[in-house]
Amino acid sequence: RWLLSLGYFSLYLVVLGLARDRNRLQTLGNMLVISALLQAAYGGIMVLSGIEYGFFEHKTAYLGLATGTFVNRNHLAGYLELGAAIAIGLILADLKPVQLGNWKRRARYFLQFLFSARLRIRVLLAVIVIGLVLTRSRGGNLAFFGALVVAMPIYIFLKERRLFLKSLVLFVSLLVVDIWIVSGWFGLGKVVTRVEQTQEVTESRTYAFAAYPEMIDKYWQTGSGLG
Repeated sequence: RWLLSLGYFSLYLVVLGLARDRNRLQTLGNMLVISALLQAAYGGIMVLSGIEYGFFEHKTAYLGLATGTFVNRNHLAGYLELGAAIAIGLILADLKPVQLGNWKRRARYFLQFLFSARLRIRVLLAVIVIGLVLTRSRGGNLAFFGALVVAMPIYIFLKERRLFLKSLVLFVSLLVVDIWIVSGWFGLGKVVTRVEQTQEVTESRTYAFAAYPEMIDKYWQTGSGLG
């Protein structure tokens, strides 16, 4: 456990030391988005094709649900929501104010947008959201869509007033494309149904929650069990 923790901390220091300027941060963000994309695509293909392979072996749990190379669907959902957040950050970082005075400038801007990194990341984001919905994870989907509906408008109003119109268009497109269209096709309604049917008496994890206070009092210095 200590070696694993030391390895994670060392990785943190390496990233902190290398990703110092804007270009390196952007490269790191792109790599994390691509990683999330591959996980989402792999998990989605396994579900939609019915092959149901996990990490080089047949799945025995969470059949019919996207897990990617993870064992637990919630772990994949957590990874995808972080990747989606980074993708949105990259899109926002690429927004720039432009003057659209005449039709030539508008046409040039439209053509530049069609071949821009912003549009490519936007497409990748849609695939990541599909993978997130296919996990059927309540916590993962609530975290992402809740942050999208709550945090992004706050960011637009407080941080990006200079690019208010562009940020607003991005926000509306995220809602329309990712929630109403893409997620609707791939079963967002099933996630909503799971949330609606959740009851405390049927959730086995509530028994673990009840045991936490005593465990914290007993093992607060070093923790207990495997990790």
